[in-house]
Amino acid sequence: MIGGGGIRHITHIADLVKLILAQNWQVVLIGGKQEIEVHDALSPEILNECIDYVGKTSVAESIALVSLCNVSVGIDTGMQHVADAVGIKTVSIFGTTNPKTHGAYSDKAVFAEVDEPCKYCYDPYDLHLYLYCEHRRCLDRITPEQVLKLIALQLNE
Repeated sequence: MIGGGGIRHITHIADLVKLILAQNWQVVLIGGKQEIEVHDALSPEILNECIDYVGKTSVAESIALVSLCNVSVGIDTGMQHVADAVGIKTVSIFGTTNPKTHGAYSDKAVFAEVDEPCKYCYDPYDLHLYLYCEHRRCLDRITPEQVLKLIALQLNE
């Protein structure tokens, strides 16, 4: 559920978690060492309302945790593919990568994205656009409300 990308993305993550908690849904935060910076930027009030495993579990333990969830929400990462593989519905946030080539391939997967002319800039052979993007509109314009609607749809199916 945690993903990087700068202060704007931290704000979106915090706002999304608040919206989810307002629905009285339980939030379990998982992630490795690379998510600790984002995790630490979340307010203590948010963290106190979540089950927090960021930086505290092995990959195997994270897989076990995600397998107990109803929906996994995250950015384009391996854990979203793992969640899909163990039969969990996913809501994946895409901007720089294309869900047709990098997304989970089952009918349990849905994708949050917006139309931006520069989206899908990730190219493993030429990382310049991806690494030096100055605006990340393809991610910034995905709202917490948009993601919440997809979570609700996944839970109601």
